[in-house]
Amino acid sequence: MTDLEPNVAPATWLMLLPLSLPLLLLQVSAEEMVFRGYLMQQLAARFRSPLIWMFLPAVLFGIGHFSPQDAGANAWVVAAWATLFAVYAADLTARTGDLGAAIGFHFINNFFSLLLVSLQGPMSGLSLYTLPFDGADDATLPGLLWAELAVLTLAWALCLLVARPWPEDAAETPPPSAMGPEPVAEPAPALASIQTGRTRSPGDGPGS
Repeated sequence: MTDLEPNVAPATWLMLLPLSLPLLLLQVSAEEMVFRGYLMQQLAARFRSPLIWMFLPAVLFGIGHFSPQDAGANAWVVAAWATLFAVYAADLTARTGDLGAAIGFHFINNFFSLLLVSLQGPMSGLSLYTLPFDGADDATLPGLLWAELAVLTLAWALCLLVARPWPEDAAETPPPSAMGPEPVAEPAPALASIQTGRTRSPGDGPGS
């Protein structure tokens, strides 16, 4: 079993938590709004296939996590892991019709990987513990990422228990939030007369 190394003193970690938690929520919310919010919804408004509106933003998300200077030869493994993570988040967004589930999913992942136990390196500044290796460790990191992906798969499956299912024609239907506002129903006759500034009296004729 990998031994964890203390990083931030527990008292300091707890003192910083009221600051680090909102910052973490801001970070994951911003990423979700860009990738599962703006990009995914804009693509879904133009293309009906989830192969485009779900997977293209996920690939871009993975490319954004490609960092050879930090992960060395593991950079492609990290990018592939991030792409699969983004597919899970996109699926949760499509099933629920909003970003809440994806933001929570992302927040929990980053809380554990940035604030509780992180890799050694520039992203470990607020972490309570660090692992005894960094992102460029070819021997250990790939196995760790796939083990973490298995845990994420379980978390995603648990989310599905409470998430609304896709519509029956999901293969051709964009996510609910991408389909635009629902059509506004015409006002009832009585309401329409109020909106025009007068109501009809019993003596009014049909043309009045």
